[in-house]
Amino acid sequence: MNDYSKLSEKAELIYKFDKKTPLFAIAASKRIADNNLEEAEKMLSEGLVNFPDYTTAYLTLSKVLLKLGKEEEARAALDKGLELNPNNKTKEYYEALFAGKEEAEDEIDPIMKEINEEILPEKPEDEDVAEEEEFVSETLAAVYKAQGAFEEALKMYEKLIEKTPEKEDIYRSEIEELKKKIN
Repeated sequence: MNDYSKLSEKAELIYKFDKKTPLFAIAASKRIADNNLEEAEKMLSEGLVNFPDYTTAYLTLSKVLLKLGKEEEARAALDKGLELNPNNKTKEYYEALFAGKEEAEDEIDPIMKEINEEILPEKPEDEDVAEEEEFVSETLAAVYKAQGAFEEALKMYEKLIEKTPEKEDIYRSEIEELKKKIN
């Protein structure tokens, strides 16, 4: 499983637990891959209510709407995305996609590539270092706890202490509660 697949899987878990997470666009990408375009459209539209400046979500929504044959809505989503990020390469790619050029659909989406590069750290050669650089969030810790994966939740809270020491008391309380459940 590659790094993006791991991230996508965790984003999906977080989205199931918290529909207002900014990870909705990554969770929607799984729906797109599964050709569940109506569900992807719904997730993206609802997510954009909470995150109205999320460029990638608008651009992804424009592709979904275009595939669904909703060209006017697709164009509006594209225009909003390009207004937020007027990158020329992005504009060229989406204009080609809207013009129906086959090669645009076959290329790797430059925006998703850019996101992957920003979200995913470069893979270090030392696996111990790679383990420490994984995705860490309070929501994911809560998901693990709710699913009964207490050891995973405990590890996540320990990492959160390092990430946000100002919340150490809260995380220590969670850790103590989890230790009792493990033993």
